[in-house]
Amino acid sequence: MVLAVSLPDDKRSRLILIDGQGKNQKIVMLQDLTRRVKEISGSLLGLHSISGNDYVSSMFMKGKKTWFKVMTNSLEYRKMLMEFGDTLEHQTIQDQFTIIEKMVCQLYGLERETSVDRARFMLFNQRIDNNLIPDIALLPPCKSVLQFHVYRAAYVAYYWKQFAAATNHIEDFENYGWHNDGSIRWFDEQCPADIDAILTTDRCTELVENEDFLIDEEVDSDDEDYFD
Repeated sequence: MVLAVSLPDDKRSRLILIDGQGKNQKIVMLQDLTRRVKEISGSLLGLHSISGNDYVSSMFMKGKKTWFKVMTNSLEYRKMLMEFGDTLEHQTIQDQFTIIEKMVCQLYGLERETSVDRARFMLFNQRIDNNLIPDIALLPPCKSVLQFHVYRAAYVAYYWKQFAAATNHIEDFENYGWHNDGSIRWFDEQCPADIDAILTTDRCTELVENEDFLIDEEVDSDDEDYFD
């Protein structure tokens, strides 16, 4: 249905949608249907690819209705999604990622935020400040995870747009968010190889170098007098 609605006018005019049976059967000309949503029809394929489908996962508790609402309120998002999947060129996908990252922040209620990592941190802290246990599933994906998600969505959208072509050259999906065995590549390595890599801020270095921070003597946890 989404593919059909996204077709150019000359091809869409030949298609009809038959729904129901018997007296309840309805026949709808797709040309008439898309005329009502002409301003957004070209963006629906991109929206469908990135918001979740048979090949790309969705974001927990963020259904298509929520995605649709965010998209329709922004000309920038509609234009980007209309072009999403036109090419598999990596630089183009990266440029689109910048807009999608901002869109995801808005999806989670942070309209002025542009970084999913900062959005994730802010929402986590909100839960802590309200004495609530953070549910990680309800947070936006981190940047690394979202990048692979966008690459998978772009790959799927590209071949959806090529569905009417007689032949297609299939690009290596390993470069677009999957492993060579077809399993999903969720994120790059997250844990540092060396513990020293964690100490990346001046504050961490200051704490470690501060003699008062280090405990030289052994502490017996059973000795209650020590903590008095």
